[in-house]
Amino acid sequence: MQQSLLFSDSLKDLKNLRTQLYSAAEYFELSYTNDDQKQIVVDTLKEYAIKALVNTVDHLGSLTYKVKASLDER
Repeated sequence: MQQSLLFSDSLKDLKNLRTQLYSAAEYFELSYTNDDQKQIVVDTLKEYAIKALVNTVDHLGSLTYKVKASLDER
């Protein structure tokens, strides 16, 4: 039961990451369109995208571990 709740919470976190990434993409698109310093916007976007990718991979690893632990219990 506890593993199921942890897994459910992890899925919610992953879905929340997706929402955050879409919001960030919209923000950076508007910033790029409206900002004269496009290179700064591009560099900031690169940094954010790398951090977001690392965070997503970390969440996927955590989900994998929780699924494996749940299956091993059975």
